[in-house]
Amino acid sequence: MKNGYGVSVFGSTITFTLGGDGPSLLDHLSDFEALNVIGVVSGTVVGTQIQATMNGEIDYSYGSYSDAPVACRAMHHVVTLRR
Repeated sequence: MKNGYGVSVFGSTITFTLGGDGPSLLDHLSDFEALNVIGVVSGTVVGTQIQATMNGEIDYSYGSYSDAPVACRAMHHVVTLRR
C-alpha cells in the first residue's frame, strides 16, 4: 500500500521520505540550535518501534538555519523510531 505522502507498507516493512515532498523532521533543540533530518527511511515495524536505515542527511545548526550547518550525509544511518 502506498499513500499520497510517499509512505509504502508491505507486511511489516515500511518506507517513507522525510523532507522534500514528504513530512519533514525539524527539531528546534533550543532558541539557537536546530536538527533537521532529510532522507528516505526503510525499515521493519517491530511492536511500537520502526528499526530502519536512512539514506539521507542529518543537519545540525547553531544560530540561524541559513548559517552553514554541520551535516552528515550517508546511505546507511541507523534509525530507531519509537511511538
